[in-house]
Amino acid sequence: MAEDHVSVHASEKSNTSLKGDNSSKDDNSVRIDDEEETLELIDGGTRAWLQVAGSFLVFGNLFGFVFAFGTFQSYYELTYLPSTSASNIAWIGTVALFLLLFVGSLSGPLFDRGYFRTMLLLGAAIETLGVFLVSISTTYWQLMLTQGVLMGLGNGLLFLPGIALVSRSFRKHRAVAMGIATCGSPVGGVVYILVFERLILRTTFGETVRAMGFLMLGTYALSIPLLLFRATNLGDLVAGGASRPRQLFDRAALSDAPFWIYTISNFLIFCGYTNPIVFIPSYAQQVLGTSRSTSFNIAIIAQATSIIGRIVAGLAAARIGGIIPLIFCVVSSASVNLGWIGATSVGSFIAYSALYGTCSGAIVPLPPSVFPAVCPDRKLLGTRLGMSQGIQAFASLIGSPIAGALAEVGGQRYLGLQLFTGLVMFAGGAGLFALWGMLRTWNLFKQYKIEIVDTLHALQERSHAGSVQISVIVGSLPAEVLRDADVPDWIFPNVEKGVLVEMAYGRTTAITEKALAAANWTVFDGIDVLQQQAFGQLEAWTGRPAPRMERMAALKSALGRTLNPAFASRSRMEGYRHPRHPASCVTSL
Repeated sequence: MAEDHVSVHASEKSNTSLKGDNSSKDDNSVRIDDEEETLELIDGGTRAWLQVAGSFLVFGNLFGFVFAFGTFQSYYELTYLPSTSASNIAWIGTVALFLLLFVGSLSGPLFDRGYFRTMLLLGAAIETLGVFLVSISTTYWQLMLTQGVLMGLGNGLLFLPGIALVSRSFRKHRAVAMGIATCGSPVGGVVYILVFERLILRTTFGETVRAMGFLMLGTYALSIPLLLFRATNLGDLVAGGASRPRQLFDRAALSDAPFWIYTISNFLIFCGYTNPIVFIPSYAQQVLGTSRSTSFNIAIIAQATSIIGRIVAGLAAARIGGIIPLIFCVVSSASVNLGWIGATSVGSFIAYSALYGTCSGAIVPLPPSVFPAVCPDRKLLGTRLGMSQGIQAFASLIGSPIAGALAEVGGQRYLGLQLFTGLVMFAGGAGLFALWGMLRTWNLFKQYKIEIVDTLHALQERSHAGSVQISVIVGSLPAEVLRDADVPDWIFPNVEKGVLVEMAYGRTTAITEKALAAANWTVFDGIDVLQQQAFGQLEAWTGRPAPRMERMAALKSALGRTLNPAFASRSRMEGYRHPRHPASCVTSL
């Protein structure tokens, strides 16, 4: 049985569920208006900026150690674990990143219940313990459990309170504050690479890692008091200050197309994003023959230039919305990764590293800023974002091991890694572009009060005859579905002027009969529309007026019916205008 769909075009009379948020700024942005928060928050101030400083230091440890993993990857491959494959070693870093993102996505209810202090303290303790245990690990599985699992769990507990405490302390300057806080990630990466590079040449691996552990302990001793200074739990701000903790799963998201396009796109992007970060030092030493010190310095260049990319993309996102800068960052990063194939000298590889750092710098912080356009319902925003990030975490888990395995396939080392990284990021960028087109179209629907009703049955159950005033109906279902359908009377109100365009094949449907019986309604069926298309094409091709009256007379004789006289003159149809207020259309698909 064919599924019932119907569409209705209506102008809004009162505040109803048809009202939607409009996009702002310009046509290239996809954004939603902020809802009024139910909590009274102090916007900024000394306390808030101290929290920004604390969050900066926390992110320096969270992602800083992750971004510095390339130095560990190179050292393990060439010195510490020479009998272990690059792909297996990469699992250590990806397990840590996976747990950071996955546990972080699951920890929302703990934060909502006010356990952010416990999350910060316990997370910092677990991560720091993991670093000190790494210093005494001598086998692959010991490193996997300490640097991969233990540090990843600690990072996962730290992730949400590390950024959410800053987010809820700002309204006007929230984007700037969060941008500054997340810049701690590449800064931490630079610092930890420098510490490792300077000490590993002078002392043992264990003493080098312990020095990094004491550095981490000191930064947490400073950052956590800054974050907790006069902090109180105000509930889940993402859900509008609701006292009830967010859910971990929303079944409706499974049938939501924008959610899946966003999630799959970011899954593909993160399959490739971390690969250069992990393998830059190894490529420099194994393919280009540089010294360990030079390879680490190239990794530092990639991390340092990513700060520039984050700042520039963040400023652009504040002006035009996040999705266009994100698409640009992803596509340019993918292009640079394919250009990596030609980086066969030290100079060209340094240029590649700097370009990739700049282009990819905003790929981590920008996606969450795009998600409110994907899920405009603030009550579901935290739940669905957590679901999406939980799925994306698996991309971070498998991306680098796959790339490491491909690095050794074929005669030219790293060619498979380079192609895989560039192509999966291109695919993710294409998905984001499709998402942008979909959201832009939906924002136009909101602007013109267009509503889509999925089924005719759903339309029959609607009872808000007084809440909307229908002005245009577009039908596109097979005639057999509509011939005996029960069409509610309320969709044909007494308006100044209404139009039905019925594209169903057949002489009549229940909808056309209702419209013909209603006052001030003009009906066009599929033959009328096809005839109008023919007139338009003929006039466009020849530059001469089409023989409308003659053609309509011929069709009348052939079909034994009268065509709509509105098509006899172009001015009749072109003279039709929507009501003063934009109309809303429930379209049959």
